[in-house]
Amino acid sequence: MGMVIIQKGSASAIYLALFDKRLTSSNTYTFLFEHEVTKEQVTLSLADVSPFKQRYSEFDILQSSFTTGTVGFWRYYVTQAGSGAEVIATGKMELTAVNLSTAGVVRYNGYSGNYKTYTTV
Repeated sequence: MGMVIIQKGSASAIYLALFDKRLTSSNTYTFLFEHEVTKEQVTLSLADVSPFKQRYSEFDILQSSFTTGTVGFWRYYVTQAGSGAEVIATGKMELTAVNLSTAGVVRYNGYSGNYKTYTTV
């Protein structure tokens, strides 16, 4: 499964293969999104609107869901309604923006060493 990409301030859809991970017959799932750097969180309760639930799950994201979120990489955790708090799927989401120069991009690649800089003469 590839990375989920959502454009900030736009309606979008997420497609996941959850057919083999369902714990109940519920059609409602809770998505917890957590930014990898800022740790800000967005929680969404979404219904599976896929016409082919035995093949894939489809979730519609409203335009207002990520209007204030920080652009960058987020982790998501999926739980199914009626199954307690057991996480049935995890993944990575990238929140993008049309104009990254004004979007306040925050990214972290895990590198903790020193960067070498060069100057030209």
